[in-house]
Amino acid sequence: MAYIEWPGTIPYQTFRDGWGCKPFRDPIETEMEAGNVRVRPRTDGNVAVVKWGREMNQAEVDAFIEFTRDTLSLGTARFLMPVSINGVTYEARVVQIVANSTQLVAVSPFITMVTLDLLVFLTIATS
Repeated sequence: MAYIEWPGTIPYQTFRDGWGCKPFRDPIETEMEAGNVRVRPRTDGNVAVVKWGREMNQAEVDAFIEFTRDTLSLGTARFLMPVSINGVTYEARVVQIVANSTQLVAVSPFITMVTLDLLVFLTIATS
């Protein structure tokens, strides 16, 4: 399967303060009427959750919004992006933006902080 690639006009490196990695997704919890909460593993065990964030200028923010809105169908499509699982090295992986995780916050009149969470699929072939 061919995936859309992260555009070269938008930086992919995250700021150190914006990066975080959870090597697997939390288990599924089900409330019970009485007793303990039922906890069970997810079937998609080869998925990491990476927190991503960086400051962008207005041109980069515009390109990011266009990419996520138009190219990724409002951020729902999977795509290829260089990401870091260890906080040091970047490798192209299949990722998907976690629903409701994208935030844009003005840092100054010319700079915006963009943050989001990515599902990183660790075992899917990238081509």
